[in-house]
Amino acid sequence: MRHFDAHCHLHDPRLDPWRDAALHQARSVGVVGFACCAAEEAEWDAVMALADSQPGVLPSIGLHPWFVAGAAAGWPARLEARLRSMPWVGVGEAGLDLARRGGGMASPEAQEAAMLLQARIAMDLGRPLALHGVRAWGRVLELLRPLGHHSGGWLLHSFSGPAELVPALAELGAWFSFSGTITRHRATRSHAAARAVPADRLLVETDAPDILPILGEQALQVPMVPRDGKGRVVNLPANLLVNLRALAAVRGEPHDRVARCCHDNAQRLFGPLLAARS
Repeated sequence: MRHFDAHCHLHDPRLDPWRDAALHQARSVGVVGFACCAAEEAEWDAVMALADSQPGVLPSIGLHPWFVAGAAAGWPARLEARLRSMPWVGVGEAGLDLARRGGGMASPEAQEAAMLLQARIAMDLGRPLALHGVRAWGRVLELLRPLGHHSGGWLLHSFSGPAELVPALAELGAWFSFSGTITRHRATRSHAAARAVPADRLLVETDAPDILPILGEQALQVPMVPRDGKGRVVNLPANLLVNLRALAAVRGEPHDRVARCCHDNAQRLFGPLLAARS
């Protein structure tokens, strides 16, 4: 069975010691596609280089809310110019993060402005936009609603919003991607949202090297669990299968059905980019 990791950061330096082995292992268990997102301008070249050197890596470039405050002037024009020259590249990771305060974080208003700039670029180019939303999915909906339906798709990464938001977001063209958070027993809101998502809008991701899933005894047969130089656990793309098992269990559906659904949905969402690249 084939699988597609709908959101990850495989260019992250924390993966340097294991990247080649981790990608080989992921492919050996059926993970054939990886939507790899740059979070800031300094990462754009790294993501593109990785996509050029590794089969199955689909690049996306943008500005994450954590990096809005430090972004160099003129970044929207440079982003749009790059995207126009490369029709196989997605947009993002963009979005809102209302959980972080201080430490160089941009104000909510500045984050919103950056998100909307990228949303309009994505809509103009017909590209999927990967969106981050921490304690902010309701506000994301408020900001997207005036823009209308996006045929290119809003990819709601590691979705953890209330189930009540799902119909309105889906109507605007949202796709809902679930990460290792879905494996946590106390993540009841994510579980309810996962059950509410229409089957044709369901995706699964790792967010590697972040959001390590809870690894049960059976799951430990598949993934690697390395640590970086600071002793922090590093999530790897083979753990996509762990998240898939949990997602199927939460939805009360057969694993094979959910796995096929997530793969087929990723092919539909990213299909125009894959076609442009080929």
